[in-house]
Amino acid sequence: MKSLGLNPKPIDNGKLLSEIINKIKDLNHPDRYKCIQYFIYNVTPGTTNAANLKAKFLKEIILNEFSIEEISPSFAFELLAHMKEELLSKSSLTYSRNR
Repeated sequence: MKSLGLNPKPIDNGKLLSEIINKIKDLNHPDRYKCIQYFIYNVTPGTTNAANLKAKFLKEIILNEFSIEEISPSFAFELLAHMKEELLSKSSLTYSRNR
């Protein structure tokens, strides 16, 4: 897909993201690195099941309930803040369009 200039479809499905998170938690999974990349960069922000799962997993990292070398608590907080900014930005656009 990358060779064609295409990026992966954004993840908005909670079941799919749950599988990705399980693979991230498995330190020996062969696709773990790719799953971390998808988790960080390809989850649709907003109120989807996937966004809610991402927020919950980031919260686990922030509270040190789960430790992952690739995502520090401060980076997890940054990702969570970015999700909130995206959601607020989309809400503002919707509000201004409906006025």
